[in-house]
Amino acid sequence: MELWYVSGALLLIGIGTIIHKVSRWVETIDANSSEVAGFMKETGRSPLRLSDLGGSISVELDAKTWVSRVARKAKKHIDGMRTRR
Repeated sequence: MELWYVSGALLLIGIGTIIHKVSRWVETIDANSSEVAGFMKETGRSPLRLSDLGGSISVELDAKTWVSRVARKAKKHIDGMRTRR
């Protein structure tokens, strides 16, 4: 058996493994998004809303200012990653 047969077989196994893992990941994402959509439809609210306690803590910690500052830094970082491609 020649070496290229082995290399080709390993390459095909690798590609098959990647395709399998990506398809499983997509299935998981689809299942999770449908669960969140079902929750939102059932309760009529987003799962990301804060409770009253969480809202008062957010106000005390001035979370909006912190999030705004972090979001600006993250946006610059993400934009920088896009321009490097």
